[in-house]
Amino acid sequence: MVSHRKGKDTSSWPVLPPDRVRGQNGTVDRWLTPTPDGTLIRVWLVPGSSRDAIDGVHGDAIKVRVTAPPERGRANAAAVDLLEGRLGFPVRLVGGRSSRRKTFEVAGAPPSRIHASLIGHSGSQGD
Repeated sequence: MVSHRKGKDTSSWPVLPPDRVRGQNGTVDRWLTPTPDGTLIRVWLVPGSSRDAIDGVHGDAIKVRVTAPPERGRANAAAVDLLEGRLGFPVRLVGGRSSRRKTFEVAGAPPSRIHASLIGHSGSQGD
């Protein structure tokens, strides 16, 4: 499949089926997908921001801001550090290495814990 924007080939992106993870208000959290080994998180990454923060839901992803520039994997590493700091579980990038839309895998973490940790603590890292 080719994206309508800039003709990018998106066929290698992980396909995340609709999940049944429920948020606090009873809606389906489309940004979380349970797996046998943990949970996949869809992220919309904003590099070069003025602060590191989790800024709530952005469409079917969670918005993550990092101060690191999008050069040589710095923003990706900063996003991993931010997510690991919030979640307390190992996090690794599994899709979208050079895109704003990324997929991270959180090993051993249930979706309900991730939801509570990220949505319940939206805002800057220093909160």
